[in-house]
Amino acid sequence: MALPPAKVAMAPMISPTNTNESTNNTGLNIKASITRKTFESKRQCCKVYGICYRSVMSYQNQYKCNTEEAITHFIELKKSKEIIFRNRKWASIKTCCEFYDLNEDSVKTDIWNRKCTPQEAIERAIEWKKAHEITYHGVKYPSLPQCCEDLGINPISVRLYMEKNGVSSTRAITHYIKSKEKRAFEFRGKEYKNFTECCLAYGLKPKSVSSAVFKAKR
Repeated sequence: MALPPAKVAMAPMISPTNTNESTNNTGLNIKASITRKTFESKRQCCKVYGICYRSVMSYQNQYKCNTEEAITHFIELKKSKEIIFRNRKWASIKTCCEFYDLNEDSVKTDIWNRKCTPQEAIERAIEWKKAHEITYHGVKYPSLPQCCEDLGINPISVRLYMEKNGVSSTRAITHYIKSKEKRAFEFRGKEYKNFTECCLAYGLKPKSVSSAVFKAKR
């Protein structure tokens, strides 16, 4: 006859000095505590505390400890990774960075280099992101290089044009987009990015074609 699954008792705070342990016929250590919570199974207990059941079983098997000790280990491990940022609790730095679309490695590097708190590093990353974001024609880009790459123009050229002429990124981008459009070349009803691309499409050397055009105009 199959036995029903063993119930698991978990105290919210584990303290070996102020609780009494007894062992039931299943071999599980049950803490005698007025405030303890009882679960129908280990799996249910793990689900309530938001920890991995398989990890608990593996830990228990490896270290030959009782169920409560194994579950407590992972609860404490989970708590150690949690952070509070802008009055909200996050499971880890990773989940917080994902929400704000930040680079987790950059944030952790900043924590290490500056010896600062996760909150300070995340706040600094958010401010950096805001300072470098760019909006062009209603579309927001994370940075100027990314904007230029998506639009098919050279970010270095754009930056140099900005510095040389003292103009905004928007004006510099517009300048190079217009220059790019002017370089478009049409031949036999088909548009090419430029003269060179058209020549190559017909298996011709651009330099030879240019020389022929120059000689014809003389």
